[in-house]
Amino acid sequence: VLFRSLLPCLLLYTASGFDAPLQLLGVNMSWALTVGQAALLLICLSLAAAILQCCVCIFLAEWTKNSVAAMSIPVGFLLFSSLLHIPEQYRVLSQIWEYLPSNLVSFRGAFSNRMVPFFGGFLKAWEAAPLCYLVFSILCVCMGYRLYARLPDRKRIRQGKV
Repeated sequence: VLFRSLLPCLLLYTASGFDAPLQLLGVNMSWALTVGQAALLLICLSLAAAILQCCVCIFLAEWTKNSVAAMSIPVGFLLFSSLLHIPEQYRVLSQIWEYLPSNLVSFRGAFSNRMVPFFGGFLKAWEAAPLCYLVFSILCVCMGYRLYARLPDRKRIRQGKV
């Protein structure tokens, strides 16, 4: 995935601009990153968001027992979240909304100046969101496995009674 998304960029623009400061791309960017580092961060955030979406689909497939619902609910939420914008005057709600996978993988969402307090320190958006994605992915997988193991046919198969 990394080479499929990075290779066309390297072929079109070459790697000569990857060492340019990020402040040249966006006004009021306060992070000391280069363009290449920002591109790699966005690719890693996209991979983390894809893993979260897969885990949510696994849970929904077991919960609804329907593959169409398991795919249509995340796609509908993706479309809905890309159309809706919550203003920054609602601080907590808009920050949570920015950390959704569809909003965070954009340049504006990943490199926003809003930070999250974490054990006495502060995390940037690209540091806090993957931690949240990891926790939610583990929760979805665990809840999906509990639903999977609860079915009577699968218990009999595990015990060898079929």
